[in-house]
Amino acid sequence: MSQDNRWLHDLREAFIKYNNEEFNVTPDDALLTLATANDITESSTISIGYTTMEDHEDYELTAVIDLEQKQFITTVNGANYEEKEVLQYQSYQDIIDDLQTCTFDDFMRNDFDYDKIIQKDKQMGLQNKSKEERDMVVLHDLGISIHELIQDKEFYLSVTDLYDTNKTDDITISALEPDDIGSDYAFYIFSENHGLSSLDHLIQFPEYPNGEMKEQVLQQQLAKKVELYTYDGTFEVDAEWLEKNIEDMELGEFLNSYTWDEAEWLRDLHAKEQNEKGISKKTEPDMEM
Repeated sequence: MSQDNRWLHDLREAFIKYNNEEFNVTPDDALLTLATANDITESSTISIGYTTMEDHEDYELTAVIDLEQKQFITTVNGANYEEKEVLQYQSYQDIIDDLQTCTFDDFMRNDFDYDKIIQKDKQMGLQNKSKEERDMVVLHDLGISIHELIQDKEFYLSVTDLYDTNKTDDITISALEPDDIGSDYAFYIFSENHGLSSLDHLIQFPEYPNGEMKEQVLQQQLAKKVELYTYDGTFEVDAEWLEKNIEDMELGEFLNSYTWDEAEWLRDLHAKEQNEKGISKKTEPDMEM
């Protein structure tokens, strides 16, 4: 074997070792790795692995080694935006050493700012949407239902000022009634520092992608009463009680999609609980002398 090809042989062996230790479970897995290794050439790009971002399963993190450029490339892929991190190897021996000593977790470590990536992905995804579609995306992300806003409920946010990070800004989310603007409701925000703006402006704030904005909305929702529509009218319940009784759904999502049958069931459940509390109160022993 020539000296020029020796590194390629060693690299293939290291690639097989890495895959056998990190991924391969069955003999078929090992055979597939062997076949992949035999196809590696000086110009190959070899896969190191992939995973999804923690808490954001729509975003995939992939890692590859470009042998021709001697580069280790990690990429975050969203629906509308991707970002790469490239590390340069000095020699093929450095690549071989990494394959021999690094684990999957070692390879997948990175310095990506995930909040900014999610923010850019959202912004690019909204570019070709209408204003109404952009509004719906933002309301969904924040867990706010249209039903809440058209009942004259407002939400208040404390955020970092976009133009001066040393300041805070107070934001109000609200809706304009049809009589004010035409046939449909319009949703907007009012910034204490910068005035009126469209709802999708919220995506630019750092508190949007990192979940802080959604958490502020949720705390306000739980402190309010919610009106639900049934076949023969409406009834009110505490938002906190409602959230506890809608399994596996966020409050805003439920309010945007619930049926009258579900509302009837919740009304009956709530009435039953209230009756049981009343009976319990009546049967408590009188401790007064």
